[in-house]
Amino acid sequence: MDIPLNTPIYLKAHTGNNLQYNSESGRAHCKNQNTKAWEQMVLIQTADKKIIIQSRWNGRNLQVKESGLCVFANHNQELWEKFDVESDKDGNIYFISCHTGNVMQCDWNGYAQCLNENRLAWKAWEIIDPETAETWTSAKKVILYAATGAVLFPVMGLAAGAMVPAAMSNFGTVVPGVGTFHAPLSSFGCAATLQASSARLKSISGAAAGAAAGAT
Repeated sequence: MDIPLNTPIYLKAHTGNNLQYNSESGRAHCKNQNTKAWEQMVLIQTADKKIIIQSRWNGRNLQVKESGLCVFANHNQELWEKFDVESDKDGNIYFISCHTGNVMQCDWNGYAQCLNENRLAWKAWEIIDPETAETWTSAKKVILYAATGAVLFPVMGLAAGAMVPAAMSNFGTVVPGVGTFHAPLSSFGCAATLQASSARLKSISGAAAGAAAGAT
């Protein structure tokens, strides 16, 4: 699954409410389904491949305290602010605190906390596109969001090859080379990533076909 970086998103909890910055206490809570500036977040990747959840409202980063309490405390990007990200087969997202090893959840009182390591339904989050209100799951968003300067984890799938011409038409030259990387989706990054994914998958498919032919 693709995870958008450096672009505004909403994080929707199992309750249907969005993660938001509480301007009075700084606590992270999920009290309603509002889609104002308080609810907009930006996911930022650090040099060590961890994820920071930043409030777009004031630029503060979500921090996990020893107690498990989640607050937008400051602009630090240390262990307390870093998360690992996992996804399940249904596309649900889990944020695991690098500080405590616990999974961020929206509790039944509407507060974000990291209390244990369970990966259950009420720990899951959805990444919501503010422009369309859709859950971020489709590879086609690579093309739709390339012009914004956003960064996306690599898109891997058979559809990648079909998307290359569209990316080339819209965003320019494809840079040669095959590999998986976190590419800036600027003029050439989008199509290059898609071309790389497509070429890699075709190589795998060709090898599989050759093996099958040799076995008959």
